[in-house]
Amino acid sequence: MQRITSLPHYGRNILWLTNSPKLIAFFKRTGDRYQAKKSKILTKSEIDRFLSSADDKEFLMIKVGLILGIAGACRTDELVNLTVDDIEDVGSSLIVKIPNTKTKIPRIFVVTDVGNMLELFRKYLSLRPPSQA
Repeated sequence: MQRITSLPHYGRNILWLTNSPKLIAFFKRTGDRYQAKKSKILTKSEIDRFLSSADDKEFLMIKVGLILGIAGACRTDELVNLTVDDIEDVGSSLIVKIPNTKTKIPRIFVVTDVGNMLELFRKYLSLRPPSQA
């Protein structure tokens, strides 16, 4: 950590020090008025209620993204780069292949038929235009 030694350079050094993540974390922990922000987390009952009660005409794509994201613990960029070709329907389950991950190691996970998850995916797939399927 750089030490502030002279008053004329005080402003420039403070700017440099505020770019240090460890120093920022320290100031936040020790600050009097700092309030940590909690992330909003959906509970299992809220997810189940959304999947069962939300209208498919408006929320079908979001439901499919939610199912795939939770089942595979996917990052946002993994979901965005996912194509229909990466998902294989084998009847009683879906095999999802994620070729481009942050760690550069491809992943595979399985989505089993719990509730109507596979039905939602198949409905979404049938509504896509043939040129995009």
